[in-house]
Amino acid sequence: MTLLPIVGRELRVASRKRGTYWSRVMAASVALLIAFGIIAINELSRGVMRGQLGTALFQTLSWMCFIFVCAGGMFLTSDSLSEEKRDGTLGLLFLTDLRGFDVVLGKLIAHSLRGAYGLVAAFPILGLSFLLGGLSGEQFWRLALVLCNTLFFTLAIGVFISAVSREGQRAMFGTAGVCLVFLALTWLVDWAIASWDPSKFVGRLSLASPLSAFLQLQPGRSGTFWKSMGWVHGFGWFFLVAACVAAPRSWQEKAVRAPARTNHRRWPFSSPEKRAALRRRLFEGNPVRWLASHSSWKAGLTGVAFFLLLAVCPLVGWLDEWDTARQMAQFEGWLLSFLLVLAVASQAGQFFVRATQSGALELMLATPLPARAIAMGQWWALWRTFIVPALLLLALRISTQIIQMVQMWKGMNASAKSSGTGVFFADNIVYQWVSLLLSIVSFLAGLLAVAWFAMWMGVITRKLNMAVLKTLLFVYILPWFVLTFAQAIGFALFAFAFRGGGGMGVSIWIPQLVGAGLGIGVDLLLFFIARKKLLLNFRETVAGAAGLGRPRRMPRAAPPPPLPPSVPGPPQTST
Repeated sequence: MTLLPIVGRELRVASRKRGTYWSRVMAASVALLIAFGIIAINELSRGVMRGQLGTALFQTLSWMCFIFVCAGGMFLTSDSLSEEKRDGTLGLLFLTDLRGFDVVLGKLIAHSLRGAYGLVAAFPILGLSFLLGGLSGEQFWRLALVLCNTLFFTLAIGVFISAVSREGQRAMFGTAGVCLVFLALTWLVDWAIASWDPSKFVGRLSLASPLSAFLQLQPGRSGTFWKSMGWVHGFGWFFLVAACVAAPRSWQEKAVRAPARTNHRRWPFSSPEKRAALRRRLFEGNPVRWLASHSSWKAGLTGVAFFLLLAVCPLVGWLDEWDTARQMAQFEGWLLSFLLVLAVASQAGQFFVRATQSGALELMLATPLPARAIAMGQWWALWRTFIVPALLLLALRISTQIIQMVQMWKGMNASAKSSGTGVFFADNIVYQWVSLLLSIVSFLAGLLAVAWFAMWMGVITRKLNMAVLKTLLFVYILPWFVLTFAQAIGFALFAFAFRGGGGMGVSIWIPQLVGAGLGIGVDLLLFFIARKKLLLNFRETVAGAAGLGRPRRMPRAAPPPPLPPSVPGPPQTST
């Protein structure tokens, strides 16, 4: 019997995919562009880094690669086995002589090719930072070990969650949740044990976090580096073995039991009368609204979850101090923004991905229902589900930024009075209010762009995790890189024009405000493009995704050869 036959088959299939090739090209191209941007900024600012160019390039690329490998399990392996369950092919594999480790290792290795190739393609660019100076070779090799170990860890988590799940969205969120527990929650527990005092902090649970080894790349800070590497690697093998054990036992379809008619089981799904009334109301004019939001409790549950998470900040402020509460609010704002964007993108694309796979989208297009109503029904469901969490998160962002502004104004006024110069920070106050307004508009425009762009990606993409990845890539990641380097180059140009910043005044804020405005413009542009594709050209978009949009040009047939010249025959005589 061939050793690990699924591995060989999956590798042959993955090697023929275009994504396997383009992952290497894109990773190397992005790393090269970032290196070129940092070098250009240093040259325009007349060598402001002063021998720290290699260190700046190394830190930037290392954080990018670390975030990339932390998201590998969520986007690469979280739907590897659950997809086979939904298609009904995983059970057929276990009817043969294959074992659980054959299938799990085959899926793990095949789905990890894109991440591994992208990581290997970025390593030579990281080597350029070593040649530019400012760091040692030991730091480079430690970073390579940490990235490979973290990629294996997150991919193993994704395979395990996929082995015990059946739905792609739940598997993706489950993988993200487990990764966040190891990356962030372990650190928060250790900091809470130390009473948020850096002098009392001792790494215990945080040793199981890949972030612990990543923060100790320097040779002088290697106290717990190898311990953390060992714990992370051990947990990776634990999840991989657990996936091998769970895969042969979790592929069967389980019988769905009717919910008991008791009060404690009826409240999440409401009563039959209320559900019937809600169904009639949703069916009026647009039945897609009910089809896209059939779970009437999901919107309320999402809002309650966000409200409970936001209530942690006042609780911490009441128990400890408001400075800690402000820091906690900033961390919660970043974390909840990421979860909200991820939830909106996955929920927006899930409906169209499922409808395309089941053939329901083609059936809806064959009915008298207008094509515009299909997209608007999904948009209504998204609005109904995420309007409350979005407003709560927006209130958190506004209140946190206003508190920061008030504290900054008090500090500047105190320093101005002590120096005897009076209050002369009117320009700074105007800048703070403008930045607050731009942050609000940017938050709303980003959610609009994510919702509509994810719906578009759900129509033209067959897998939900790839639709979510494309949405995050085109709406947030690529524009953020471009605008960040544009702002940095703008600051460098201002510093070059004004001889190091002398007499610049409020001009130093212009690149940042222009960058925020350009970010809003990019979000609105993506929103209008996706909206046009779904509302005006919905049938053409669906046909193009199915390969039926434009007829392929048939090769021209060669013209027939010319006829030979006619030869006159013998004269015919009449009888």
